[in-house]
Amino acid sequence: MITPNLDGAILAGITRDCIITLLKDKGYKLTERPITIDEVLKANEDGKLVEIFGTGTAAVIAPVEKLKYKDTVISLDMDKRNISKFAYDTINGIRNRSIEDKFGWIVPA
Repeated sequence: MITPNLDGAILAGITRDCIITLLKDKGYKLTERPITIDEVLKANEDGKLVEIFGTGTAAVIAPVEKLKYKDTVISLDMDKRNISKFAYDTINGIRNRSIEDKFGWIVPA
């Protein structure tokens, strides 16, 4: 897993932090560093690109089905989006209390 670091172009956010925490807790190796479009294209060529998604407060996870850059279109298999589906389901499960909040994110009103 690679996510862009917070360099001013990517906003720091609670949802982003929660996703990072969940993925690390699940055992995913996560690296925060700049990512170039050339790196994404190469990962796709090499068969290593499985998922692309964004995070945000309202959507939680926004999976990317297609990515277009110049004349290249990458189509991602939405049935293989295991990481983003896990993160989305877990965040929503914690929110609606069907999954235990072991991180202390839910604050009683």
